[in-house]
Amino acid sequence: MSQDETSQSFTDFKQTITQVPAYGLKFKFNHKFPDKENFSQNLKPSWKQIWNLMPMMLRYVPYYWRNAKNGNPVLMDYFSMRNHDGIYGCPIGGIGGGTIGRGFAGEFCRYQLKPGLYEWNVVHANQFIVNIRDENDKTIFQSLLSSYSRPKNVLSSWESKLDPSKCNYTALYPRSWSEYDLSEYGIKLTCRQISPIIPHNYKDSSLPCAIFVWQIENVCEHERKVSITFTWKNGMGNKKQDLAGCPKAETFDTDEAKGATIVQNIVDMPCNYHVGVFKASDEDMKVTSAVKIDPNGNGSGLWNDLNENGIITNKSDDKSVKEGKDVCVAVCGQKTLKPKSSDEIEFGLVWDMPKVRFPKGKRWFTRFYTKYFGDDGKAGEKIMDYAFKNYSKWEQLMMDEWQKPILEDSNLPDWYKGAIFNELYYIADGGTLWAVVDDENQLAADDPRHAYGIFGYLEGHEYRMYNTYDVHFYASHSLISLFPNLQVSIQYDIKDTITREIPDTRKHLYDGKVCPRKIKDTVVHDIGDPAEDPWNLINSYPIHDVSEWRDLNCKFILQVYRDYYVLNEFAQLSADNASKFSSIEFIDKESLSEMIILDNRNKMMDDKSKKSASMYINEANGKVYLMDAMKYLKDMYQVSKTVMDKTIEFDLDDDGLIENNNSPDQTYDTWVMSGPSIYCGGLYLASLHVMSVMAAILDQPNDCIRYREILEKGKKSIEEKLWNGSYYNFDTSGTKNIMSDQLCGHWYLRSCGFDHEIFPKENVRATLKTIFENNVMKVEGGKVGAVNGFSPELAGPDTAMMQSEEIWVGVVYALASTMIYEDMTEEAMKTAGGLYDMMAQRVGLSFETPEAMYVKSTYRSIGYMRPLSIWSIQSAYERMKKYKN
Repeated sequence: MSQDETSQSFTDFKQTITQVPAYGLKFKFNHKFPDKENFSQNLKPSWKQIWNLMPMMLRYVPYYWRNAKNGNPVLMDYFSMRNHDGIYGCPIGGIGGGTIGRGFAGEFCRYQLKPGLYEWNVVHANQFIVNIRDENDKTIFQSLLSSYSRPKNVLSSWESKLDPSKCNYTALYPRSWSEYDLSEYGIKLTCRQISPIIPHNYKDSSLPCAIFVWQIENVCEHERKVSITFTWKNGMGNKKQDLAGCPKAETFDTDEAKGATIVQNIVDMPCNYHVGVFKASDEDMKVTSAVKIDPNGNGSGLWNDLNENGIITNKSDDKSVKEGKDVCVAVCGQKTLKPKSSDEIEFGLVWDMPKVRFPKGKRWFTRFYTKYFGDDGKAGEKIMDYAFKNYSKWEQLMMDEWQKPILEDSNLPDWYKGAIFNELYYIADGGTLWAVVDDENQLAADDPRHAYGIFGYLEGHEYRMYNTYDVHFYASHSLISLFPNLQVSIQYDIKDTITREIPDTRKHLYDGKVCPRKIKDTVVHDIGDPAEDPWNLINSYPIHDVSEWRDLNCKFILQVYRDYYVLNEFAQLSADNASKFSSIEFIDKESLSEMIILDNRNKMMDDKSKKSASMYINEANGKVYLMDAMKYLKDMYQVSKTVMDKTIEFDLDDDGLIENNNSPDQTYDTWVMSGPSIYCGGLYLASLHVMSVMAAILDQPNDCIRYREILEKGKKSIEEKLWNGSYYNFDTSGTKNIMSDQLCGHWYLRSCGFDHEIFPKENVRATLKTIFENNVMKVEGGKVGAVNGFSPELAGPDTAMMQSEEIWVGVVYALASTMIYEDMTEEAMKTAGGLYDMMAQRVGLSFETPEAMYVKSTYRSIGYMRPLSIWSIQSAYERMKKYKN
């Protein structure tokens, strides 16, 4: 291939990677959601529902005020629930280092830099500004590149002159595109926003940064000079906290970038902002930066300077800004474009907050990215240079190895091609903390947390509990599919808590029962509240005694086997075709054994630098080794056996099924189950099955026989007690309710590679058909997903309990996955697609996906973990496609 052909090939390749995709969330900047104003979190339970919840409500009020009096935020605040803003696009930032929200009209909003705690603020000083100058070097257009409504008293000289109807937004996480048609001034702009979320790439995906690439196209017959200015203010829009951070500004100049730094604290934690512009080598590029701009003034110094000169000069510098006061910094890049030509200006934003702690904890957590860039608070400039050098590679990996196969699959519906990626926002924006292990001597030498640290994400933006395990059960399909070693890290953390005891007692809100915070040999509900001391104070959930929950232990066991199965799926790929992800490096068993021996030897040495956990990361090339599936299974087996045996105690009549306690003793925590229930019974039988399989793999014949005997008895009982010929009864209380999640245990077995080991195939098909005909199609014609409970008597949602009439987004995705395994792909996509359309297109809940929707006017708990279960749809689809081929 000639040099010209090579150059053209590279140009075509770059255009393919960077062009605005055909799929994703797409809006005009002035988009209005047709149903937004009709939906809110103003829950209006019926009198019957209120009566059922009255005892809990009466206990909740003094609990709430007691915490408020002591200055402690409650972890589930039902008195001041947030209504959705309907403004959000892709947030920025990697995993575990904090995130910053973006609005589709250009806002910088929803700051999550304090781990697990949010500031829902729009910071109006954080802006992009364009200046266009004609062939005579005169300004012909200058405007903010956002179009949302701003207060008139903030930076009043800064104007938005955009026509928002000519500006388009596309979100396909972790990238977004903002298009501006300024052709009346001879220019079209496209801003491509890139966050480093790359499956199986743990180093780059942990970086707290974003890149903004402005593509500038001169569409006229005359020369144009175009400058883009990026401004950034200290803090997060919280006036009290921002000033307490004692900000000061300074400039930097590195190999790749020129820019400005804001040195500050967020609460009592150092967090430096770095704003930079890439120093292109061509002579048509000018780069300048200004240090001090008063974000509380009218901003005329900067605005007039740009209007007069087209770039930032020393006239922009506001001498009145004093150290310790609010400060705004700016960087500017200018390009000169010939007629009918195009070029780019690249900006970077980094927030370096290396060490964090929680309000009631003494322990400092060191974020994972510091493993590669240092924890001395001076990593920002290094990350900036690294991001500028590598973002093109990130995009290639995102597109070629991850997104392209899905986007180009003609058998997948259009809505899904956007939803599957955009729902993944929560893996970074879920209050996520990813930290290195601070005391390595507490862990075994071959523990994967040496290499991959500890990982936590919240149940929800409003439900502040890390790694809520009954919900993570659904959401974990995203992690095991894309970042399996993070799923493994969570599992090792959960394993370590099972044998813990916390004897401190408390009164639970549901029934007033006083019991210890953590009981030995039980799976935790959560790893802790970010307003307390997570990883130390576990089980922060105050409503029920979770040691009595029927689903938590089973969900641990099922995840253990599911993880083992998926790790084996990856490992079975040949070295030549390792996977669709080039970040994975495969290694033979003999070499792995040598690495374990080396690691054990290194752990015994005093030299901290030798503790590289080489069995998990190839330090030479940065590629990762997957956790060895068999080692994982061996490490998890004994504790799985412990919680399995504990769960068997819930079988009070020795019929092979556990009984519920006539209470909401599972993830549906206001929905009462009595006697054997199909939800908990199915999970129990599924966990018995995988325990028997694990015992066989690990040569534990007595365990295998025991669990198999209980399982066979339970399979007979569940058919006799709950099967009614069309579906499985909710429980043995006599209710005719059709539960959409009744095959949850079967769903997980299919996710583990099994077929119909628990329920007969014909019963599964009949059940799914019944659910689709009733819970889906008889509720708003199939346009709202699947309601949790459908009442044949009411011919509509079961309104006996609040949760029975809700539509849980993550459960709908799990149901769709189950349907795909049973060759009901069309029904699956209709079920999930109707719900997604309502949320994203009609109501405006994108990037704050709730736990629950109601048929009319209401939703509950915005920004929630469970919808990550959408990745179980992709797993089911890929496995069934492979099976059919």
